[in-house]
Amino acid sequence: ALNNKGVALGQLKKFEEELKAYDEVILRFKDSPDVELKEVVAMALNNKGVTLGQLNKPEEALKAYDEVILRFKDSPDAELKKRVAIALNNKGVALGQLKKFEEELKAYDEVILRFKDSPDVELKEVVAMALNNKGVTLGQLNKPEEALKAYDEVILRFKDSPDAELKKRVAIALNNKGVALGQLNKPEEALKAYDEVILRFKDSPDAELKKRVAIALNNKGVALGQLNKPEEALKAFDEVIERFKDSPDTELKKQVARAFKNKGKLMKN
Repeated sequence: ALNNKGVALGQLKKFEEELKAYDEVILRFKDSPDVELKEVVAMALNNKGVTLGQLNKPEEALKAYDEVILRFKDSPDAELKKRVAIALNNKGVALGQLKKFEEELKAYDEVILRFKDSPDVELKEVVAMALNNKGVTLGQLNKPEEALKAYDEVILRFKDSPDAELKKRVAIALNNKGVALGQLNKPEEALKAYDEVILRFKDSPDAELKKRVAIALNNKGVALGQLNKPEEALKAFDEVIERFKDSPDTELKKQVARAFKNKGKLMKN
């Protein structure tokens, strides 16, 4: 109940009170031998870390994630394994905020190494997230070849999964793969990655996958522009506008605005 109270306070942007609720959970139950209470403590610590990250306090967030890892890393309990995986992934994100990229990559690698062979779908989701995060960081470090390996691993491992979350991770990996191929000056291969996103997910009713399709279409248009195929590029931008112009979703509105901007640039040239 206190964890739920914390989450509700966070939704109301009452962050100090939210943190107090998590601290109360941790203080009350941290020494309990009961496995369900351990799970509650791990969840509270992870939630605390996320909130501290949102408050731009990554050093404090790290302490919360490290406590989850230290306390529960050797637990055989399935739920606690998930909490450790989430903590490691979130630790990576916090280290990235602190520009500690080598340590960030180590955190993602630990998630991947520990849990890559787990049959548990929630752990698969965290592994996919860690691989995508690793790819993004490698891209920022100007290592697009290594980034591609991370994205390809997501695609290879999870492309046939019926799980909704894993489908999203595959869509993200394909889009990111396209961007990395663009960095490597391979626009034809980048187009294939964007086309795969569009082909796979264009009819999905899921809001997140719609966003990924819109991003892929915009990226496709940009790549076609670079290949000096302005008519095809315009078609891609027009498709974003046509498909998503009436969407109330903020992210899709941004992609429609991006398509108009890209179209305007192309027509000027």
